[in-house]
Parts: sequence; structure tokens; C-alpha cells
Amino acid sequence: MSATGDSRLLVRVYSFEAEDRNPPGSDAHTLACIVAEGQEDRETAIDPWRRFFESRTPSHGNDGFLTAALDVETGALREKWLLFRESCPNAEQLDLTTSQPTVKSVKETVQAVQTAWESSQRQHGRFSKAKKFFHRFCGTLNSHKMMMAVLPSGNEYISIFTGVLNVIIHASANHEKVVEDLSNALCTIGEHVNDCATDQELFQTEDMQKLIADLYAHIFLFLTSVMDWMMKRRRQRLLDSFKEDLPSVIENDMEKISGISDRIRYLAAQSSRAEARSTRLALEDLARDVRIGLEGERRHQAEMIHHAEAMRREQERSSSSWSFEKRQQLAETIVDLLEDKALSWLETARGPQGWGHNGLHTITAFAAEQPKAKVQHTSEEVTLNSRFLEDYFDRDRVRLPYDAFNPVMVDAETVSQISDWAKAPPPNLLWLEGNPMQCDDFDNPVTMMAARIVGLADQLKTPVVSYFCELRRDERLRDGNGSREAQPLVTLAYSLIRQLMELLPPAFESSSDLSTERFRSLDGTIRSWNTALSVLADLVDTMPGSVFCIVDGLHWLNDRSTDGCLPELLRVLRGGKLKVLLSTSGRSVVLRDELSRSETVYMRSRQPPGRGIPLDRENLGGRG
Repeated sequence: MSATGDSRLLVRVYSFEAEDRNPPGSDAHTLACIVAEGQEDRETAIDPWRRFFESRTPSHGNDGFLTAALDVETGALREKWLLFRESCPNAEQLDLTTSQPTVKSVKETVQAVQTAWESSQRQHGRFSKAKKFFHRFCGTLNSHKMMMAVLPSGNEYISIFTGVLNVIIHASANHEKVVEDLSNALCTIGEHVNDCATDQELFQTEDMQKLIADLYAHIFLFLTSVMDWMMKRRRQRLLDSFKEDLPSVIENDMEKISGISDRIRYLAAQSSRAEARSTRLALEDLARDVRIGLEGERRHQAEMIHHAEAMRREQERSSSSWSFEKRQQLAETIVDLLEDKALSWLETARGPQGWGHNGLHTITAFAAEQPKAKVQHTSEEVTLNSRFLEDYFDRDRVRLPYDAFNPVMVDAETVSQISDWAKAPPPNLLWLEGNPMQCDDFDNPVTMMAARIVGLADQLKTPVVSYFCELRRDERLRDGNGSREAQPLVTLAYSLIRQLMELLPPAFESSSDLSTERFRSLDGTIRSWNTALSVLADLVDTMPGSVFCIVDGLHWLNDRSTDGCLPELLRVLRGGKLKVLLSTSGRSVVLRDELSRSETVYMRSRQPPGRGIPLDRENLGGRG
């Protein structure tokens, strides 16, 4: 244990003797009581994490009645904490010898995380937002402590709550999207609690204690859901993904927590009036999570019901993300694809000698073909089957951070072309060709413009996949990749595959082979190129609606070894459901050869001061 840890242990143990050593009524005794506040027994003082590794004895009598559901959720949260901590990589595991399950330790964990961000120059974008959310959240921790302290065994709940927070915050620190969403949620919950903690005297009634216990039962369930989601995403190698974000998973939990906090404030406002009957009626309307307070088989059944409800909500969310206009575009795309297929077949069937015998034979053969049977899949199954593909690309290249407060200025013609591209039905493709330049991503206006467009699409909740290509001079080539350009080309394809999987509906039917065996043939080399394109095409066909596909830096992949592969990739990207935007700041012979003039925009990379138009949501079809 560190010197700091030893000193804290000494103080905790001493706190049990300080009250007895000083006479009651003295200033020293008063101070000793404050020092001892929050301690339960000597064993816990010696090992503050003890309760996380031991089963809890349920409360009995009236106290047990008040906190029965909370006790169940406390046990479930403790068990999930054990699994979560074991699943964390070593670098993300909290050192229990230097941390404690206390409010003070949570603040220290937040401070340590922020210090690490500053030392690694992570002070912008999502990390900057997370820092602000955490600052506000830390200001609400004392309100949490005050609320739980009025409950029987309140110190135990405080310990479990803060111990879980320590571990989750530490584990999420290096995952920018996760830590932003987590800090935002914790801040929101903390502000709800802050609003409730107006007058501690009002908390002493039994009705109020019941509501507070119910509130923290739901907060504990929320924390369990967060750990469940993080373990699932880590298992799928998707923790750094920008799809299926945390807010969509915890939306239901947040609504229930907000509703209960509203009722606590309502009860507090009514406590001085003789309106107990109306208060009881309001409380009876409280919608509680079906899992709260259940154990054994009943808990299992409730979990199944909750899972089914979550699947239903996710299906609804997936369906609602494709607006009426997008569904219309999808219908038009299907018709276009069918017409193209029919035209191709008719031309083949007619042949140079008209219909004749051969034509009739072709028609018969075509009619006799049986389509492959469709198989039921889940998106979770597909992402698990292919999780090893994450080894072949860098998630940091999927999204690049940009300064939302420093707008990207673009010339009027380019803005008009981007707007037309975004609003047109798929399939469509636009190439933004900038001047050749050698500079870092964040100094490259073309790359930053692409990053801005990706960010705007995310804000509009538009399905989007993206990648920012690069050529790493010191990267070791995998066996089978004959050039430095071939390897990042494979990386690009694999990245798009994984991102499209994240856009799949929770449950869907497909005749495509989405098995582990097929994905295992994707070995990170150019030898797997044909299979990768086939998988990519299958996933594009499976999308329920149109998808933005934004790729920057394709010019880095120009080479004789990729001359045949790049045109093949472009043909797949031109698939019926993709709206493709390519941006380059270097010469690309393949794009020049493959794309028409109408698909190419020559843009001025840098705008003179005071010139140009800022890109905003309106350019992508949204409201500013």
C-alpha cells in the first residue's frame, strides 16, 4: 500500500477510538464524531472494499420493508461490479489499494483522469465536454450522500455507490465517446438529486424514505446497465465505436430516475399541506422497472421481459432513424435495382439472334433458380462473430475530433454541391478534390471538412460510416501484404464492414453468410480482398435504409498493387443504399479514371480570411 493509503487506514481505525478517548460535550469529542461519521465497523475500516467481496445480509423488520427492493439491487450491483472489474484490461482496472469507496475518492478519481487527459493533450472535443460534466457531477456528490444517509444502513449504500463509480469512471477514461456520455448521464442524475435535496428535515418521513430507496434502486439498476453495456461492447471490441451509443441504452433508466425525482420534489412541496390522499394517488402512478425487488425465477422472468422490451424499443428506434423520406428513397432504390437486374437479364436472354431456342432455355433456367433461404440473425451475434476484425484497424481513424466552435469555411460552390449530395436519394457519389498538401490531419482543411460533415451527420442522427485513411511509414506489413498501400486498403474495407454491422437492426433476416467461418477468412491481408468486398456488398444490401459513407485520404492508397482493387471498392460503394463522399488532398489517378466530371468538385483548400460559408446542419438536410 502507498504512504497515502497507509495514512488513510490509520485515520479510519483511529476513528473508532477517538469518541471514547474524549469526554462528551468537548470540542474534541465533537470533532471525533465527525471523523467517525460514515464508518460502520472496524473490519470495514481496515478493508473498505470488503463489502464488495462478501454477500450482504438482507435487512429485517421495518427497515427491511423500506429497503427490500434497494437491497436486491445492491446485491445485483455488487455482483456486476465483480464481473465488470474482472473483465477490464489491466490498464483500465482500478487499483483498490490506492482508492476507497468514498465520495472523496470519487472526486480524486475524476481529478486523476482529468490530469491524465491534460498530460496526453486530450483537452479538446469530447474530453473537454466530459471534464465539464464531471465538474458539475462532483458538485452533486454530497447531495447523493445526504439522501442515502437517511436510509437504514445508509453508509453501506454510499459505499457501494461510490465504489462502483470509481471503477466505472476509471475504466471509461480512455474511451472518449463513452466517457462523454457517462459523465453527461451522471451529471444529469446528480442534478436531479440536487433538486430533491432541499430540506433534509422533509426526508425523515416513511413515505419519503420509501421514495428515496426507490430512487436509488433505479440508480443502482442504471449503474448495472452501464457496466453490462460496457462489458458487452468490450467483448464485441466495439467500446470505442460511435454507434449504439450509451444514451440510447440508458434512456429508459434515465426517464424513470427523472420521474421518481419529480415525485420526491412533489412530496416535499406537499409535505406542509394536508393533502396526503392526493399525494398517495400521485405516488401510486409511479412506473417502476419490472425487475426491481425480484429474485430467483421471478427475477429471471422479469429479466426476459425487460430484454424483450429493450429489443422492442431498439427496433422502434432503428425504424424511426429512417425517416419517411429515407424510406421513400429506399423504395425507389429497390425499384431501380430490380429494373437494372431485369434489363441485364433481358439483354442476356435475347442474345444476338433474338429469342429463339437459346432465349427460351435461358428464361427457363432463370425461372428455375431458387433464391437462397433467408436466415434469422441478430446484430449482437454478427458483431460477436466478427469481433476479431477490430485487430486490423484503428478506431481512432473512424472519427476525427474537430472544433465545433471553429466553423469550417467552404466556398459557395462546394457547399452547394455537398448540400445537393446530402439531399439527393442514393445511390450517389461525390468526390471533393483538394490541392495536394503535406500536413497533419488537424492542419488539413479538406480532412477537417470531412470530419465536420461526419459530425453533422451524427448530430442529425443520420446513419453514417466513415474512415480517414493514412499511410504509416513505420507500420509492420502483415505476411501477404506486398506494399504499404495494400495494407491500409484492407484496413479501410474491414473498418466499413464493422461499422455497417453496427447499423444492422437488432433482429433481421438475410440470405447472406454471416457466420464466424466466413469472417475468419478475413485475415488482414490483400489475399482476403474478394471475400471482404463480398461481405461489404452483403451488408450494404442488408441496410434498412440509406447510409452516409464518408472516406477521406483515398489518395494515400494509390499504388500499382492497388490499381485493380480500388475500382472494385468503388463499384461496391456505389451500391444502392450508400451516399458516398470522398475527400482527398492529393492526386488520385484511380478516382480520375473512375469518376465522371459531374461527380467531382475541385475545391480551394484554404479560404481567404472572411471568405467562404460555414458548413452546418442545414447543408445536410437538417435544421440549423
